[in-house]
Amino acid sequence: MLRFVAGRTAEDLARVQHYRTTEGNPNSQPLWQMLQHLANHGSYHRGQAAAMLRQVGAAPVATDLILYYRERGGLPPDAAIEPETIRLLREHSPMKGCVVSSFLPQVLVALHGIDASVQLGFICDRPAELELWEGLPAVWIIPQLRLTDQTLIAQIHASSKKVMVWTVNRADEIRTLTECGVDAIVSDETELAAQVLAAS
Repeated sequence: MLRFVAGRTAEDLARVQHYRTTEGNPNSQPLWQMLQHLANHGSYHRGQAAAMLRQVGAAPVATDLILYYRERGGLPPDAAIEPETIRLLREHSPMKGCVVSSFLPQVLVALHGIDASVQLGFICDRPAELELWEGLPAVWIIPQLRLTDQTLIAQIHASSKKVMVWTVNRADEIRTLTECGVDAIVSDETELAAQVLAAS
């Protein structure tokens, strides 16, 4: 991200970007706000993950940014972290298993090369990237909701892989995906998801 921002002028960062939300609603924001949201939203999801781990009796690792910098020993932000990821997984083995996921195919290939026993997940939010799923060493394919349909789910299952869809926040979407046979969903509305799944 540092490299991306460094290559932008003040005018670039102030330029309004037009996009659609994950629900398909049109929206507009200056680029600088979107980049700030990117960092902030990551913190939000780390907090969610820590809360879920505590609910099942596990002690989550610290996710403070300053600790991340200390643990990396001053490595530059774009240095390869795959070996460190595998080391930490071995050192802090999850009680019920986990999926190490990435948007970046090259990261999944590198992780698989270090330890083929680690379950990997390929996250994607763009149709062109989604086409890469068959050639990757990922057990889980994790498409964004708007990219997911019954045909894709069937193709992934036919390849002996699993499907986890994100972000699914409406009851009708949760029901439809359950009927289509997805293996997991990611939702900000966990109580709603639990109710819908319990009623299925």
